[in-house]
Amino acid sequence: HMPRSLLVVAFAAILASAASAQQVLDQPLTYPASDWSRFEGQQAGDWVVHENGFGGEDRIEVRSLDPEARTIVLDQLVEGMILRQTIRCTGPDREGAAPGPVAEGDEVVTIGGREFASHWVETRPPCEFGELVEKTWYSKEVPVVGLDGDAAHGGVLRFEAAVDGERTNSSYALLSFGRAGD
Repeated sequence: HMPRSLLVVAFAAILASAASAQQVLDQPLTYPASDWSRFEGQQAGDWVVHENGFGGEDRIEVRSLDPEARTIVLDQLVEGMILRQTIRCTGPDREGAAPGPVAEGDEVVTIGGREFASHWVETRPPCEFGELVEKTWYSKEVPVVGLDGDAAHGGVLRFEAAVDGERTNSSYALLSFGRAGD
């Protein structure tokens, strides 16, 4: 999959083209069929809010899931606009493996005065701009929403990215979350 930092650049381009405050931008995406496992177990109505690297807030909610069609629809609210991603996991598998973790561990992370047991993973994906280091903290107390998290470790508490030691604006941290039916 595409590194988060590149997704943020693509998303910023989409934001720049939006004219109205409540506009809904549809973004259909096709992922490899094998990626469906990343979305299994998510529930419509689960949501997270992260503080983004620009000082704003991003709210992402699972709008719907269709396991038979291997499709998930995510709504991301940013600056009063909704980016609706319809992800279909029906495409061919990627060639070559994604880079695995270079380090990982467990630690307690405090966010908003609340302590979370977390598992962190550091990766070094290829990057044309220099040495990219990404570190993600996960917690099973936080729902996995869309691409934010994984079934083994939970939802994302914090994500940091740096190129050649300089923190990028694609870094973000959890502000709040909720589960369907809460």
